[in-house]
Amino acid sequence: MRHKRRAAVLSAAALVLGPLPAFALASPDAGPARLQTWLADELATTPATESLRVFVHAGTAAQARQAVTASGLALVESYDKVGVAVATGVPAQVQAVRSQAGVSFVEGDRPVVPLLDTSHVATRGIEAASAYAGADGSALDGTGVSIAIIDSGIDGTHPFFTEPDGSSKVARNLKSACLFVTAPTNDTCFVDVPGNDSDTPSLGGHGTHVAGIAAGNRVTLANGRTVQGAAPGATLIGLSVGQAISVYGGDSGLNWVLDHHADPCGDGSCPPIRVTNNSYGVTGGSAFDPEEATVKLQRALLAEGVLTVWAAGNDGGDGSGADQTTNGPGNDPTGGILMVASYDDAGTGTRDGSLSTFSSRGVRGQLATYPDISAPGDTILSSCRPYLAVCNSSATVPVDGPGATDLATFNTISGTSMAAPHIAGIVAQLLEGAPTASPEAVELAIEDGAHRFAAGGGYEADPLNPSSQTSFDKGHGLVDVVGAYAALTGATAGDAPTSTCTPGSYTDPAGDATNLVGTPGVLPNAPALDVVGGTLATTADGVVLTTEVDDLVAGPEGQIVESVFNVRGTAYYAFAQRATGDGAATFVYGDMGDETTGGRREIGSTTGSFDDAADTVSIVFPRAAVSPALADGEVLGGLTVTTRRDALLVIPDADTATSGCPYVVGGAVVEPSPSVSASPSSSPSPTAEPSPTVEPSPTVEPSPTVEPSPTVEPSPTVEPSPTVEPSPAPTKKGGKPTARPSCKPKNC
Repeated sequence: MRHKRRAAVLSAAALVLGPLPAFALASPDAGPARLQTWLADELATTPATESLRVFVHAGTAAQARQAVTASGLALVESYDKVGVAVATGVPAQVQAVRSQAGVSFVEGDRPVVPLLDTSHVATRGIEAASAYAGADGSALDGTGVSIAIIDSGIDGTHPFFTEPDGSSKVARNLKSACLFVTAPTNDTCFVDVPGNDSDTPSLGGHGTHVAGIAAGNRVTLANGRTVQGAAPGATLIGLSVGQAISVYGGDSGLNWVLDHHADPCGDGSCPPIRVTNNSYGVTGGSAFDPEEATVKLQRALLAEGVLTVWAAGNDGGDGSGADQTTNGPGNDPTGGILMVASYDDAGTGTRDGSLSTFSSRGVRGQLATYPDISAPGDTILSSCRPYLAVCNSSATVPVDGPGATDLATFNTISGTSMAAPHIAGIVAQLLEGAPTASPEAVELAIEDGAHRFAAGGGYEADPLNPSSQTSFDKGHGLVDVVGAYAALTGATAGDAPTSTCTPGSYTDPAGDATNLVGTPGVLPNAPALDVVGGTLATTADGVVLTTEVDDLVAGPEGQIVESVFNVRGTAYYAFAQRATGDGAATFVYGDMGDETTGGRREIGSTTGSFDDAADTVSIVFPRAAVSPALADGEVLGGLTVTTRRDALLVIPDADTATSGCPYVVGGAVVEPSPSVSASPSSSPSPTAEPSPTVEPSPTVEPSPTVEPSPTVEPSPTVEPSPTVEPSPAPTKKGGKPTARPSCKPKNC
């Protein structure tokens, strides 16, 4: 979490952490080894015959194991790289081990609880992927990085994790076998789960939801909404440590990663684990203790290039620290350990929301307790199953998945547990583009590139990071992927190689206009809404976007066409409704608000045309509409072109096409050809490469780009329903639950 300022990018082989120091050895004359305060309290009230699980710390693992045996404790497993043995025994044996040679500290196995979409618009994750590319030239989506999810388990068979070839992106799904029994070796403490589903119905669902936020694939739900995780190209490794998670379960998972991160699948088929997600913690927070096994394990992981992400906790507070604090392990001052607070955009998608009321605050003036960063964690849509406990709440409205049998497979949950996997996925994105960056360099970049939203506590100097500022409640601010990537690599927008896309074109290979919002089983007048593709061109008047649909028709139902794109962090739109006739038409245009104002705003009208014969619609977007005015060399990112049919009271869902890459406004004036559109083969296929460049996250709630303001919308004759306004990303909007999940703010 805390760190000294160092260079922006360091080779993983040259980490300044260096080798781990030898752990302190207890002197035979120094008296009994230190006993954790929590464990001391437990020993005072535990019956003499009741067994406890403890962590015995010594100079080496061999000394720890020897001490366990000598005191009569039963060895469960040992964390060989950090000199810790896990054991069980009665209170007298626990006290006895404190006096064994080499023992320096004894801690207990405290219970912890899981710390439970707008998001990729607010974090600029979509924009980053459209502006930058990974080291291999592909979209910046986490490809080549594995994320370890240490949680209650993952349902790897969920449609959110299904790859194009039918396999699961949960490449390895393991479950702890040492929670209640002793294993002969450390490796047998985790066993592969048949069927790739380690999430149990009794108390499960948390890990499946968290995993989807981090790296869910791009899918289109039954209501037409397209969603994805923060890093849809990343690989997931699931480590199920039980539904009633304890410190031991989490530490056992961290130890497995420490032993296997370089080759998590054991056969070279999976990329290395570069980040772990830990969405659990002690209720009420806990103090940081450098001698705890958790801290030793995460520091050992850092020395080997693996970051650790923690949820800050769900205990709210006011910064007084009187009755709450943040998650102890996340307070580790070592660079590369990130603790995440929960940001709430109130369903608007803007970057000037507020901190979630449930998000644990640090103690004012004690910078070591402050969160590092904030990420969306309020009312987050992700993978669920109706029979999993956290997914089955009367306060939420489930959403059906992409397949005919995927009923109620997505739902919303709130908590810092949902904020943390955003960061884990973003870390994977950053490391795809900068694979040799050290954990500390990644944290510094995330902090330095953060958006300083104003709500909540004021920002103050961070003596350990002079180039940034922090606050007791939200840390360095809301994560900004564009800013973080630029800080990490020095890259600028538009650095993506042109070979990864077709400049000046956009396409929709799926051709999937098949649903109605809120009207299951009722189909629009397909194929009229299927977008084939289109072109972009620069004229003296502005940028012309020409869209080709499969069958442009006139009639009483009308045809609505809207284009949305981003410039300098602000989304702009232009749309028109056409009922009859070809030729010129008037289009309304405006913006979705900037970082200061927020909210949709109509600016004026512009020209365009419809052409039945060519099945095209052209919109001229004036250069002057952008403030400051659009100039040659400007980059249009996150381009979305949407069409739908207005069927009076029944509003069909939109069909959407997206640009294959950021479009740079050219110096040469090129008149567009309305009859020419991009071939699906000329741009990357979304079915082959889930790209975050244009799609919102499964965690993305409706943004201001999807909810029009009644004060600025055009008349009913040209206004599509607010329930289907497109986002600056090609979302096919579904309904948002009006009620908050019942599990918020506690135990999620």
